[in-house]
Amino acid sequence: DQTVGDRSKDLPEWAVAPAAAARPHLSDEQAAALRHLTRGGGGVRVVSGLAGTGKTTLLDAARDAWQRAGMTVVGAALAGKAAQGLQ
Repeated sequence: DQTVGDRSKDLPEWAVAPAAAARPHLSDEQAAALRHLTRGGGGVRVVSGLAGTGKTTLLDAARDAWQRAGMTVVGAALAGKAAQGLQ
């Protein structure tokens, strides 16, 4: 049973830090969102933003961290252009 603040689903820092370091162009806000997605505890996480604000760049870093931790990542998108970018 997951509770608010549960850290059992946090990725290890050894997976997150190199994913962030490989992308020195991440803004402070993107870096914070990366930590939110990967080290924010269990449960569903949501990232939203206007077009062109860096969500895809952020999610690429998160994908890298998840894969470094040995997880299988499957992307899904509604829009054709976004779906093509996941290939």
